[in-house]
Amino acid sequence: PQALLKMNLGFYDESRRLLLEIVRKARQYNDSYHEAWGIHGLLLIFLSRRNFSAQYQQTKNEFFDLVQKIGKGPLISKINLIMAVEAYNKGDITNTSYQLQLAQKNPRASFADSFVTSAWLATLNGKSPKLSEEWQLGLLKRFTRCYFAPTAKLLIEEKLLTISDVY
Repeated sequence: PQALLKMNLGFYDESRRLLLEIVRKARQYNDSYHEAWGIHGLLLIFLSRRNFSAQYQQTKNEFFDLVQKIGKGPLISKINLIMAVEAYNKGDITNTSYQLQLAQKNPRASFADSFVTSAWLATLNGKSPKLSEEWQLGLLKRFTRCYFAPTAKLLIEEKLLTISDVY
């Protein structure tokens, strides 16, 4: 929890240090489940910085292998969310939507994953997600900042607004 809090506050180096410690201890005790959660946190740092480097790919492959080893569970929806982010950053909205739908259908997905995925799908479908409470907006903002790290730029000459250098 402390590592994710540090990440939400933008302290990526401290968060990375704490997450690497979680991964190290989990490996020491042969605890694949907590190792996978620690690696997932590291992936969120890459995603929130929009860093799709070779190191990101290696970390992602390690995470996918661990989740496959663990089997069905809440981590499967995290794979779908990561694949949705990659599709989004390539401009592939169809695959983004498909991966989000898969994440949403996972019966073991957390409430937070299901809630945020529903909001993202509503937005992709041109609908407004129903957010009536402050905590809902906060949850959606944190997840969106971590997974999609959106950036908006106004291109004055073309009279366009681009989102994440894609749309």
